[in-house]
Amino acid sequence: MKRASTRRNICTLILLRFINREFTAKDIAKFLDCTERQARSYILDLLYNELIERTNRYKYKVINLTPQAYEVIVELQQFLKEVELIIKK
Repeated sequence: MKRASTRRNICTLILLRFINREFTAKDIAKFLDCTERQARSYILDLLYNELIERTNRYKYKVINLTPQAYEVIVELQQFLKEVELIIKK
């Protein structure tokens, strides 16, 4: 069994990867290189925490982000701004 912090990090990674697109357990399994059963376990965690919702029988979409996911997005935005400044020089 993975530690709670590891599961949280994996769930954050899933949220960031599938923002603005529908996904299935198979998509998560392929992305994480894990079994579909493990992917469904992550889906249950995300559903329980109201971070994703079911769009049909097998598909889901992200509806919320964790504070950790927001932090990653903010850091990426800052990095992209810095890179853009370097490119403009």
